[in-house]
Amino acid sequence: NTIMQNNILIDDTLKVKEVNRDGKHFDKVSRINGVTEVYEYEITLDVHADYIKEGSLYKIALTNEMDLDEEDSDYYGMSSLTETVFKDYDYVMHGKVFRFDIKDENNISQYISFGGLILKITGDIKYLKNLEIDSKVFLMLKECK
Repeated sequence: NTIMQNNILIDDTLKVKEVNRDGKHFDKVSRINGVTEVYEYEITLDVHADYIKEGSLYKIALTNEMDLDEEDSDYYGMSSLTETVFKDYDYVMHGKVFRFDIKDENNISQYISFGGLILKITGDIKYLKNLEIDSKVFLMLKECK
């Protein structure tokens, strides 16, 4: 199985500008703020505190579908993804789009929950419009060395 190319919503590099700008609220969770290099998406993301470093660059990918059979779509049936798609990343989350805010005619903010960890992504509406409420997504990160 591979990521279907037409379902990749983001394939970019994230520059982490700030970690815990508003203070740290949980021991093992940090909230990062950053901007992607190509599409200039503004990213706010909750991640494991030990993973992210301020000033670092991360390969970031977001896809709204994987090439999964229906019976493989639960957490226990994804071993083939772990051995193929996910092996190129060292941090993967599975979540659901739950809200959006249209900022103006060109920009939208999309909100995704990964079991309570939140991603807010703001950018050009023409690139982010495919994120629909209740759609399931995978977020994948890898530190650029």
